[in-house]
Amino acid sequence: MSLWDDTATYPLMAASVAADADQLPYGDMSQAAGSRQRNVTIGTLAEMLRTRTTTAVQWDASRDETTALTVATGALTFRMPFAFSLTSVRASVTTAPVGAAIQLDVQVNGTSVFSTVLSIDDGSRTSVGSAAPAVLTGSPVAVADDDEITVDVTQIGSSTAGAGLKIALLGSQA
Repeated sequence: MSLWDDTATYPLMAASVAADADQLPYGDMSQAAGSRQRNVTIGTLAEMLRTRTTTAVQWDASRDETTALTVATGALTFRMPFAFSLTSVRASVTTAPVGAAIQLDVQVNGTSVFSTVLSIDDGSRTSVGSAAPAVLTGSPVAVADDDEITVDVTQIGSSTAGAGLKIALLGSQA
Protein backbone atom coordinates (compact mmCIF):
# COMPACT_ATOMS: atom_id res chain seq x y z
CA MET A 1 0.00 0.00 0.00
CA SER A 2 1.40 3.40 -0.87
CA LEU A 3 0.93 6.47 1.27
CA TRP A 4 -1.37 7.92 -1.39
CA ASP A 5 -3.72 4.89 -1.21
CA ASP A 6 -4.17 5.24 2.55
CA THR A 7 -7.33 7.08 3.64
CA ALA A 8 -5.86 8.34 6.91
CA THR A 9 -5.14 12.03 7.30
CA TYR A 10 -1.50 13.12 7.53
CA PRO A 11 -0.28 16.46 8.84
CA LEU A 12 1.06 18.93 6.32
CA MET A 13 4.52 20.42 6.61
CA ALA A 14 4.61 24.22 6.58
CA ALA A 15 7.35 26.79 6.41
CA SER A 16 7.47 30.53 6.81
CA VAL A 17 7.90 32.61 3.66
CA ALA A 18 10.31 34.83 5.62
CA ALA A 19 12.74 31.93 6.11
CA ASP A 20 15.78 31.52 3.90
CA ALA A 21 14.69 29.16 1.09
CA ASP A 22 17.78 26.98 1.61
CA GLN A 23 16.33 26.13 5.03
CA LEU A 24 12.73 25.43 4.00
CA PRO A 25 11.85 21.79 4.75
CA TYR A 26 10.49 19.24 2.36
CA GLY A 27 9.72 15.61 2.91
CA ASP A 28 9.30 12.32 1.10
CA MET A 29 7.20 9.63 2.76
CA SER A 30 7.30 5.96 1.86
CA GLN A 31 5.78 2.85 3.36
CA ALA A 32 6.76 -0.79 3.14
CA ALA A 33 4.04 -3.11 1.77
CA GLY A 34 1.71 -4.23 4.56
CA SER A 35 3.44 -2.04 7.13
CA ARG A 36 2.08 0.88 9.14
CA GLN A 37 5.60 2.28 9.48
CA ARG A 38 6.44 5.29 7.33
CA ASN A 39 9.92 6.45 6.41
CA VAL A 40 10.24 10.21 6.30
CA THR A 41 13.17 11.96 4.67
CA ILE A 42 13.58 15.63 5.49
CA GLY A 43 15.94 17.93 3.62
CA THR A 44 16.05 21.50 2.40
CA LEU A 45 14.28 23.05 -0.55
CA ALA A 46 17.63 23.60 -2.26
CA GLU A 47 18.47 19.86 -1.92
CA MET A 48 15.08 18.92 -3.36
CA LEU A 49 15.60 21.22 -6.34
CA ARG A 50 19.03 19.77 -7.08
CA THR A 51 17.59 16.24 -7.23
CA ARG A 52 14.37 16.78 -9.22
CA THR A 53 13.98 17.83 -12.85
CA THR A 54 10.46 19.22 -12.52
CA THR A 55 9.88 21.31 -9.47
CA ALA A 56 6.93 22.88 -7.74
CA VAL A 57 7.94 25.66 -5.38
CA GLN A 58 5.01 26.68 -3.24
CA TRP A 59 4.55 29.60 -0.87
CA ASP A 60 1.66 30.45 1.41
CA ALA A 61 0.88 34.02 0.40
CA SER A 62 -2.01 34.63 2.78
CA ARG A 63 -0.41 34.06 6.19
CA ASP A 64 -3.52 32.14 7.34
CA GLU A 65 -6.41 30.12 5.95
CA THR A 66 -9.41 32.22 6.98
CA THR A 67 -8.64 35.95 6.68
CA ALA A 68 -10.18 37.46 3.54
CA LEU A 69 -7.71 38.57 0.88
CA THR A 70 -7.24 42.25 0.18
CA VAL A 71 -6.04 43.94 -2.98
CA ALA A 72 -2.33 44.51 -2.39
CA THR A 73 0.80 45.38 -4.31
CA GLY A 74 3.65 43.24 -3.02
CA ALA A 75 1.38 40.87 -1.06
CA LEU A 76 4.31 38.45 -1.13
CA THR A 77 7.96 39.21 -1.89
CA PHE A 78 10.87 36.79 -1.78
CA ARG A 79 14.21 36.10 -3.47
CA MET A 80 14.82 33.02 -5.59
CA PRO A 81 17.64 31.00 -3.99
CA PHE A 82 18.78 29.56 -7.36
CA ALA A 83 18.41 30.09 -11.10
CA PHE A 84 15.04 28.75 -12.29
CA SER A 85 13.27 28.12 -15.61
CA LEU A 86 9.64 29.02 -14.91
CA THR A 87 7.17 27.10 -17.08
CA SER A 88 3.89 27.61 -15.22
CA VAL A 89 2.32 29.29 -12.20
CA ARG A 90 -0.66 27.99 -10.24
CA ALA A 91 -2.65 29.42 -7.37
CA SER A 92 -5.25 28.06 -4.99
CA VAL A 93 -7.37 29.34 -2.12
CA THR A 94 -9.10 27.74 0.84
CA THR A 95 -12.20 29.95 0.42
CA ALA A 96 -13.42 30.50 -3.15
CA PRO A 97 -14.16 34.06 -4.29
CA VAL A 98 -17.81 34.95 -4.96
CA GLY A 99 -19.01 37.56 -7.45
CA ALA A 100 -15.73 37.93 -9.34
CA ALA A 101 -12.47 36.09 -9.94
CA ILE A 102 -9.27 36.51 -7.95
CA GLN A 103 -6.53 37.96 -10.15
CA LEU A 104 -2.81 37.79 -9.39
CA ASP A 105 0.30 39.13 -11.06
CA VAL A 106 3.71 37.56 -10.46
CA GLN A 107 6.71 39.74 -11.21
CA VAL A 108 10.43 39.10 -11.49
CA ASN A 109 12.42 42.20 -10.55
CA GLY A 110 9.32 44.35 -11.15
CA THR A 111 8.42 42.90 -14.58
CA SER A 112 5.33 40.72 -14.95
CA VAL A 113 5.86 37.11 -16.04
CA PHE A 114 2.36 37.15 -17.61
CA SER A 115 0.86 38.51 -20.79
CA THR A 116 -2.50 37.31 -19.35
CA VAL A 117 -2.59 37.41 -15.54
CA LEU A 118 -3.35 34.41 -13.34
CA SER A 119 -6.95 34.08 -12.16
CA ILE A 120 -9.06 31.88 -9.94
CA ASP A 121 -12.62 31.93 -11.27
CA ASP A 122 -15.67 33.03 -9.29
CA GLY A 123 -16.69 30.03 -7.13
CA SER A 124 -13.47 28.09 -7.82
CA ARG A 125 -10.59 27.27 -5.45
CA THR A 126 -7.85 26.78 -8.06
CA SER A 127 -6.43 28.54 -11.11
CA VAL A 128 -6.25 25.18 -12.93
CA GLY A 129 -9.03 25.16 -15.53
CA SER A 130 -9.63 28.92 -15.33
CA ALA A 131 -11.89 30.40 -18.03
CA ALA A 132 -9.06 32.84 -18.82
CA PRO A 133 -5.85 30.80 -18.38
CA ALA A 134 -2.67 32.62 -17.45
CA VAL A 135 -0.18 33.09 -20.27
CA LEU A 136 3.52 33.52 -19.55
CA THR A 137 5.54 36.11 -21.47
CA GLY A 138 7.97 33.37 -22.50
CA SER A 139 8.31 29.64 -22.20
CA PRO A 140 10.24 29.26 -20.06
CA VAL A 141 10.67 32.53 -18.20
CA ALA A 142 14.28 32.76 -16.99
CA VAL A 143 14.64 33.61 -13.30
CA ALA A 144 18.20 34.25 -12.09
CA ASP A 145 19.62 33.37 -8.70
CA ASP A 146 18.59 36.06 -6.16
CA ASP A 147 15.96 37.65 -8.45
CA GLU A 148 13.16 39.31 -6.51
CA ILE A 149 9.75 37.65 -6.97
CA THR A 150 6.69 39.74 -6.11
CA VAL A 151 3.03 38.68 -6.08
CA ASP A 152 0.39 41.38 -6.46
CA VAL A 153 -3.26 40.62 -5.64
CA THR A 154 -5.21 42.80 -8.07
CA GLN A 155 -8.75 41.44 -7.60
CA ILE A 156 -10.23 39.38 -4.75
CA GLY A 157 -13.89 38.59 -5.51
CA SER A 158 -16.72 41.12 -5.15
CA SER A 159 -19.32 39.86 -2.67
CA THR A 160 -16.97 37.38 -0.92
CA ALA A 161 -13.20 37.69 -1.06
CA GLY A 162 -11.15 34.54 -1.34
CA ALA A 163 -8.95 33.42 1.58
CA GLY A 164 -5.97 31.12 2.17
CA LEU A 165 -3.97 31.98 -0.96
CA LYS A 166 -1.10 29.74 -2.06
CA ILE A 167 1.18 30.22 -5.06
CA ALA A 168 3.10 27.44 -6.85
CA LEU A 169 5.89 28.15 -9.33
CA LEU A 170 6.48 25.22 -11.68
CA GLY A 171 9.61 24.65 -13.69
CA SER A 172 13.14 23.42 -13.16
CA GLN A 173 16.36 24.59 -11.64
CA ALA A 174 18.47 26.16 -14.38
